[in-house]
Amino acid sequence: MRVRTVFLCLLAAAGAMASAQGMPPGFKMPSMRYNPALLMNPDVQKDMHLSKDVSGKVMQVMMEEGMKMAPALLGAMGGKKQSPAEQQKMMTGMMDAFNAMQKRTIAYLTPPQRQRLHEITLQSTGASALLDPMNSREVGLTSAQSTKLAFSISQINRRHAAELGSPMQGGSSNMAAYGAKAGALAKKTKFETDAVLDKLLAPAQKAKWLHMQGRHLDLKGAAGMGGMFGGL
Repeated sequence: MRVRTVFLCLLAAAGAMASAQGMPPGFKMPSMRYNPALLMNPDVQKDMHLSKDVSGKVMQVMMEEGMKMAPALLGAMGGKKQSPAEQQKMMTGMMDAFNAMQKRTIAYLTPPQRQRLHEITLQSTGASALLDPMNSREVGLTSAQSTKLAFSISQINRRHAAELGSPMQGGSSNMAAYGAKAGALAKKTKFETDAVLDKLLAPAQKAKWLHMQGRHLDLKGAAGMGGMFGGL
């Protein structure tokens, strides 16, 4: 579906630019308890037993909030270096839209569905989900482990964001190819950051982390673009 492809490309662009430029001073990471973009994935909808009515409402919310990112991204999408004020405006728009997505989509889910979305979010996001203090505390990360993980994820994300480039390179008609490249790099990012986490965790922490992710779901397709806000 074209609208879904364009929307996921927009999310990929937002995450890539945020990773490449870094978080402005004073910015707070969004909650990584739930990735609402996952609710657009048919495999997730089936696993969570979402009704057509709920799926439709979630799609509407995602489009409404996702499109709010567009104005903040227009300048950056051309590859132009942003001023601090422009960067802050873009990041504010992204964070507000993402937080609104979480709040509005979660409202349509039952408590068991929320728990399952949390588990699938951890699975698809991987190590980047532990940048969220709540998730980090649950695993039992030490301050030293958290600092090392955050630094490693930031370095990996910046490298892959530079490789991804701007979605407008090659023209707007190149969005499908950009989306495919973004999806491949998201998987590569997750693989590399998960490898870093595996070396950091003690056996008891690994067991806890595995338990938090619940029953494994083999996701196909874009799968919500993985941890798009990891290591901002």
